[in-house]
Amino acid sequence: MHDEFFKFWENAAKNYQKAFESYKNFSPQSMQNATPETMMSSFMQAGQPFLDMMQKWYQEMSKLHMNQGSEEYLRHKNQQMFGLMENIDQKMFDVLSKMTAENMADSYQKTLDKMGNASKQFDMQTMMDYLQTITTEYLRDIEAIPENAKKINVEHLWEIWTKMLANPNDEEMKTYSKRLQESLAVKLKYGMEYYADPEKTKVGFSPRNLVWKKDKYQLFHYPAVNPKKNTTPVLIVYSLINKPYILDLLPGCSFIEYLTKEGLDVYLIDWGEPDYDDRKITLDHLISPVISGAVDFVVEYSKSEKVSILGHCIGGILATLYAARYPEKVERLVTLTTPISGTDGGIVGLWAHLLPTEQILQTFGNMPAKLIRYTFIGLKPYYEVIRWKKFYENLDKMNEQAMTAFCAVDKWINDNIDVPGEVFRKFILEIYQENRLSKGQTNINGKNVSLANITCPLYNVIAEDDWIVTPPSAKVLNDNVASEVNIQKIIPGQHLSIIFHPKNRPVWKEMLDFFCGDVPQEKKATSDHKSQQQKKNATVSKKLDTQQKEINLMRMQDRVVMITGGARGIGRATVLKFASEGAKVCWCDLDGDANKALHEELGSENHSYHHVNVTDRNAVREWVQQIVDKHGRIDVLVNNAGITRDNFLVKVKNGELVKEMPEEEFDQVIDINLKGVFNCTQAVAPVMIKQESGVILSASSVVGLYGNIGQTNYVATKAGVIGMTQVWARELGRYNIRVNAVSPGFIATEMVKKIPEKIIAGIAGKTPMNRLGEPRELANVYLWLASDEASFVSGANISVDGGLVWGT
Repeated sequence: MHDEFFKFWENAAKNYQKAFESYKNFSPQSMQNATPETMMSSFMQAGQPFLDMMQKWYQEMSKLHMNQGSEEYLRHKNQQMFGLMENIDQKMFDVLSKMTAENMADSYQKTLDKMGNASKQFDMQTMMDYLQTITTEYLRDIEAIPENAKKINVEHLWEIWTKMLANPNDEEMKTYSKRLQESLAVKLKYGMEYYADPEKTKVGFSPRNLVWKKDKYQLFHYPAVNPKKNTTPVLIVYSLINKPYILDLLPGCSFIEYLTKEGLDVYLIDWGEPDYDDRKITLDHLISPVISGAVDFVVEYSKSEKVSILGHCIGGILATLYAARYPEKVERLVTLTTPISGTDGGIVGLWAHLLPTEQILQTFGNMPAKLIRYTFIGLKPYYEVIRWKKFYENLDKMNEQAMTAFCAVDKWINDNIDVPGEVFRKFILEIYQENRLSKGQTNINGKNVSLANITCPLYNVIAEDDWIVTPPSAKVLNDNVASEVNIQKIIPGQHLSIIFHPKNRPVWKEMLDFFCGDVPQEKKATSDHKSQQQKKNATVSKKLDTQQKEINLMRMQDRVVMITGGARGIGRATVLKFASEGAKVCWCDLDGDANKALHEELGSENHSYHHVNVTDRNAVREWVQQIVDKHGRIDVLVNNAGITRDNFLVKVKNGELVKEMPEEEFDQVIDINLKGVFNCTQAVAPVMIKQESGVILSASSVVGLYGNIGQTNYVATKAGVIGMTQVWARELGRYNIRVNAVSPGFIATEMVKKIPEKIIAGIAGKTPMNRLGEPRELANVYLWLASDEASFVSGANISVDGGLVWGT
C-alpha cells in the first residue's frame, strides 16, 4: 500500500503538470494567423489531457481502496447520480453515458467541429462573438491560475504518508487517515466528483415552517427574529437544478439566517424533485400558478400589499419573468448571477446553442441535472482537477470547521435536480438560442413579457469572474428594465461568490438595506487594462479632445436639436457635441438610467430627455409637440435610434429547411430602424416647413451599401434610409430643408471595446486607416452637416468608415 500510494501521487504529479504544459503552445500569439477550425482544434488538444487524467485518477484511486465493490458504484451511478427510473433501459443509459464527463472529449470535439464547419457561413458579428467566447475564457482561465496550483506538492503528500505510517496512533494522523479513506469510499460509492457523503452531511439549520403547498412545490417560512416595521416580506425563488439550501448552508454562513436575524420575514419556494411524469410541466406553469400562488399566499399571510423577490441563477430568470408579467405585485427585485441573454452567455451560451436538446428530452423526458454537471466539468476540466489537488494536499491542514464547510459545499454542488423537459426546452430556446426574453418576446400564459414592464427598484448582482453566467449576459437586465432605481452590483469572484467570498459580506448588508428601502451606492467595476488597439483608439480620442477645444465655435448657438437613441454610444456623443456648440438638445432613449446620467453630466435645463419608443407614431408626435411648446421650433433632427437582430434568411441542411429568420425579428428591426425614422421625420417635417428651415440627418450604415451576411433585416433598413433620404431631399428642398444620411463603419462603442484585442485588431485591419472610429467622429460629421458650413449639401450619404467601403 505504501509503494502504491507513492507511485500513484508520483504519476499523478507528472500527468498533472503535463496537462498544464499542454497550454504552453496555446496563446494569443500562436492564434494570430489561425483559422477558426485550427483554433478550435488547439482548444481540444489542450483540454484533452485533463479529461484523460480525471478518468485515470479515478481508476487508480479505485485500486487504492477496493473495499467498495464496483457493482454498488454502478448501481448508485444508475439510480442516484442520474435520477432516472430504477429499471432504466440499458440502451438509454448508454446514450446518457456517452454525453457525460467520461466521454465528454468526443462530445466536445463534435461541438467544436460543428461550430468550425458552420463558421464559414457566419456574419462577421457572429464570428466575433464566438471567437471572443473561446479566446477570452480559456486564455483568461489558464493565465489566472497561480503557478503553485499547476503543480502537485508530492513532497508534502509523501511526508504526511510517511508520518502516518510511523505514528499510526497520532491523533492528527488518525484524522488524516480517516478523512482520506472516507473520501475514497465516497468517490467509489457516489462518483469521482464527490468528496463528502451526502447522506451524512448536515445543512440548512435555520428554523422554518411549511406554510403552503401546491402539488410537490412547497413554500417555507423563515420567521424574522425581531421583525422590522414597514418592510415587505422577501420571497426567494431559487434555481431549478440545485437545492436551495446553499442560501442556508451552515450557521454563520447563511444568507437566510442573516436576513431573519436582521428582522426580515423570508419565504422560499422549494421546487421538489421532478420525476418522469413531470416532463410536460411548462415554464408558464412555474410562473403561474406556482410563483403567483406563493406570492398571493405571502401577501395574505403577512398582511402585506406586495412582496420583494430574490432570484438566483435560473431562479433569477423565473423571478424576472414574474416581475415583468405581474409588476403590480412586486415591491423590489434582487437578482443574483442571472443569465438574461444567450448571445452574451460565453462558453455556456455556445453549449446551449449546440446541445442536442431534443435528443436528450426524447430519451429521458426531463433534462438530467447530472448531465449539466458533467458537461460543465467537460467544458472546463482543469477546475475539477485543481479541486482534487487542493483537497488532498490540504486534507491534513483543514480544521473541523473548514472541513465541515467544505463537505457542506460539496454536498450542495452534487445535489442536483432534473429539470422538467418542457421547462428546459423553453429555457434553452427562449433565453439562450433566440434571446426572446431580452427582446420582450417570451410569452407567459398568453401574454408577451417585456423587461420594460419592470419598474420596481432593481438590484442586480453580477460576479466579475463568473463563466456560468457571464457579466455581459447578466447586465442585459439593467439595460432593459424601466426601473428608476436600477443598481448593477459587480462583485469579485465566481458564480457562488456572493455566498462564500469574504469580500462580499458587505454586499449582504447592501441587499438588506435595499429590501428595507435604503438604496445603496452603486460601485462600478473598473479595470486598468487596455489592449493595444484600445490604446491606439485612446490616443485618437485624446487628439479629438484637443481638436474639439480648438474648433468649438458655438455653431449651434440656441438651435433646437432633436436626437433619437441619444443616451448611449454614438447618440450620446452626438448629444454632447451639439450641446458643446450651444444647442438646446432634446433626446429620447429607453434607457432611463443612461438618460438621467447624461442629463446630469450636461447640467443645464436647456436640455431634456424623454422615454419615447420611435415605433409609436402617436408618442413621437406628442414628443415633437412638447419640444415645440417649450422651445417654439425644431432646427435639427438626428434619427440615430436603431437595433440589430441578426439571423440567416434560411438555413438548409441535407436539403431540408432547419431554420429561418423569424418574422418577428424582421419586423422589429424594420419597425425601429426604418419606420422609426419615417415616424420622426414625418412628425418633424411640418414644423420645419412652417419655419422654412431645418436639417434632417439619419443613421444608415456601410452595410446598407454593400450588404452583409445574416443581416437581411438590418441591411434592408439601412439601404431604405438612404433611399428615403434621397426622396425627402427632393420633396423638402423647396422649403429650405436639407436631408442627409451618415453611414458609419466599425465604431469603438463601449460594446465593441469589450471584444478581445486580437479580434479588434482583425476588424481594424480591414479598415485602410487601421483603427476603429470614435463615436465623436460620427458626431463631428452630424454637426458639420447640421451647420451652415454644409448649407448646399442635401441628398448625400456620407460614409464615416476609415475607407472601409473602398477597402472591401
